[in-house]
Amino acid sequence: MIRKALLTVAGTALLSNCGSEQEQIVKRFSYDILDNELLHLELEFNSNIELNTEFTIPILEYGSISMFPSSQDTGVTVGADLNLAYIDDRDILDLERTRRLPNGQPLSPYIEEDLSRIRVQLHDRVYTSVYLGTSEEKMYFGNSIEFEFGDADFPAGLVISQRIRDRQGRSLGVVTLFGPHMVDNGKTSGPGGIFLATNVSDLQRHYQDNSIANHGYRDKNGQITVDLLPDNDTFISEPVRNSFKDVYDYQRLIDTFSEQIEQVSAD
Repeated sequence: MIRKALLTVAGTALLSNCGSEQEQIVKRFSYDILDNELLHLELEFNSNIELNTEFTIPILEYGSISMFPSSQDTGVTVGADLNLAYIDDRDILDLERTRRLPNGQPLSPYIEEDLSRIRVQLHDRVYTSVYLGTSEEKMYFGNSIEFEFGDADFPAGLVISQRIRDRQGRSLGVVTLFGPHMVDNGKTSGPGGIFLATNVSDLQRHYQDNSIANHGYRDKNGQITVDLLPDNDTFISEPVRNSFKDVYDYQRLIDTFSEQIEQVSAD
């Protein structure tokens, strides 16, 4: 069971790089760090992202990561427990290392080094991967949910990334929607899906700095609640970036993506 985090960051609408208002993909980012070594994390998606997949998988012997479908009161939520002692495990360094999404496209520039990757098949057309940074200054923790789908309305290889920031402008992480990689015969050779990541090293520093005076108020559950900064650096990959400057087109793209992954996850 994922324990409810003590520090909550709630999202609002963001402004895209073309200056038009768009909904933020992530509406809540919550975390707690106990004794500077036990991370508890929850990330809740906006209501326009729908998934019927539910899972809990181990992260070797260092914790677990889970996904829960949306309910009447909450959006799709990814939760994790992670013992940061993994950083001293030499076996982590022997895992596959990459700085690319499952569809072969580069990860967001937010990720500044190669990450160790653990991949698990959930069922026929759905996989999940855990990504771990292996340096103390860049202890990245990431997760991708990967779906084998293809749709002409969501261009193959398309990448949409949004930074997650607090009101002081500090980066909390990144979320990326990515389309599948298609080969010439129209078959999928790499999955599409959702990737999210945070730098736990940054969260440790932010956690020590956070106070009610700087960040808002303590709610009835004892949580410190802070608004997310409306972001203005949504990134849409070339060569289709100019086709989605309009808010309507952007939202249509997000809706199409959500419909595709919801259908695959329900199969």
